[in-house]
Amino acid sequence: MTSNRDKVGVETIEAAAAESYKPKGGGNDEANVLQNIEGMNLEDFEEQLKDVSSLEDEILTEEERLHPWKQTPRLFILVAFAALGAFIVGVDISLVSGAEIQFMYKFKIANKTNLLGLTTSATTLGALVGSMAAIILNDKIGRRGTLLIAGVWSVGSALWEALAPSWAMLLVGRLMLGISMGMISSTVPILLAEAVPTAI
Repeated sequence: MTSNRDKVGVETIEAAAAESYKPKGGGNDEANVLQNIEGMNLEDFEEQLKDVSSLEDEILTEEERLHPWKQTPRLFILVAFAALGAFIVGVDISLVSGAEIQFMYKFKIANKTNLLGLTTSATTLGALVGSMAAIILNDKIGRRGTLLIAGVWSVGSALWEALAPSWAMLLVGRLMLGISMGMISSTVPILLAEAVPTAI
């Protein structure tokens, strides 16, 4: 969650950036600012960025400057649990190779390599849908809400796969699992980036 001090710091940097790029002839609207930036060479632009980034030190406390990695246990717990999202995605992708030995004979598709390949890669196809759905969900219910839905969806999909009576039902379960993987893999990095304090 963003603190008031962080919000003030961001506003300070944005104001300094706007002032730095303000045209000499006056005016500070967006068109003039963009025109001024387009007229800069690379060296001048990098120098302006240094001036703006140096203001970040002004909004940090002495403790944050000296010990940027000294954070509350709550932050480390959040990072640890969010990082499990990547672990779950990796497990979901890799475990199918072991399960394939069993289900290809149970569902009589051992000689149908195209169906085996589709079953294995179905999670990737589902992840495409899930990542697009995450864009809408992140805007509507936030990061934590999206991850909650993805977690419940993932558990339901795993049960669906485990209880699938046919290859077609297994394929549906794999696609559903891929949707949750897409939501997790596209939401977790954003959540972690937003949770990390300015000092880090």
